[in-house]
Amino acid sequence: MSDTNLRVKVKSNSGGSVETIGNCFTDINESENEYFKAIDGIVIHAGTNNVSDGDSPETVIKKVESIVTKVKTACPNAKIMCSTEESCVKFG
Repeated sequence: MSDTNLRVKVKSNSGGSVETIGNCFTDINESENEYFKAIDGIVIHAGTNNVSDGDSPETVIKKVESIVTKVKTACPNAKIMCSTEESCVKFG
């Protein structure tokens, strides 16, 4: 994180569900398309609200995997990191 050339953008959906976060990567318009393709890395912190709303951990994992698929489509060059309150998993 000490790289002075690193540009960071934070998108937060406080209280949002996995589905809310996934919607950020669907229906990307043409002007956003090039921006998303240039992203080097993404950290997705999701799932806690789904569990507190009653989803099983297995269901949350499937929903997060769905987000990863959407992110890979929108941001093909990005390294993807998924985290929850207690764990962190790297995809590609």
